[in-house]
Amino acid sequence: MGNLLFISIWSSDYGLYTMRQISLTFLGEPRSKSAAHAKETPWTMTVPLIILAVFAIGAGWAGIPRDFPLIGGVIPNWFHEYVGHSLIEAPETIQFNFIPLLTS
Repeated sequence: MGNLLFISIWSSDYGLYTMRQISLTFLGEPRSKSAAHAKETPWTMTVPLIILAVFAIGAGWAGIPRDFPLIGGVIPNWFHEYVGHSLIEAPETIQFNFIPLLTS
């Protein structure tokens, strides 16, 4: 129980620090003259980042178990089926647990 409490406090502190960084970076006033005159990135940088984001979301979606809340089972877990049938013994699907989700 002590480890869970420590992890919960640590992740809350991490979330608060991340929100501080986001608010100072994007919601704060410019701190220098060059920051005040900064431009948006050109499309040659934005388009590759969008493409990478799409592939990152797709790769993250590949291992979502069927019993995951709301989005589990929307897309079949083809990765588990493909890897499972290529092994000598097919592994069982790991049951979903709320504790990692709640502490992240």
